[in-house]
Amino acid sequence: MGTLSCWYTNDVNDSRRPRVTLEATTLKDDEDRAAFTGLCDDGKLGPGSTRITADWAKDRDWSAWMAPHDPTFSEAVLCTRDQFYIVRVTHVTGATADDALCTILAAVD
Repeated sequence: MGTLSCWYTNDVNDSRRPRVTLEATTLKDDEDRAAFTGLCDDGKLGPGSTRITADWAKDRDWSAWMAPHDPTFSEAVLCTRDQFYIVRVTHVTGATADDALCTILAAVD
């Protein structure tokens, strides 16, 4: 399993500053995939998690979830056969869980 992490923030030392974090993990085998089953199959992002049922996800046999935890924190995950993506958006004024999902889709595209 290999992971790439990318952060966008104006101050890495202050967790209360606006921050977007993207992590992409390569899933090499069934053991790797099993490590993410809870997030990919069950959407265990916490209360308010919503499964994405759009055609772009279903047609590719992908699993996607998003969760607006509170006004300062949202996240989304996308699971493909070979990749696991997660984006966390914190302290970005006006940002939503949709924005977190769109960030993943921009990275994938």
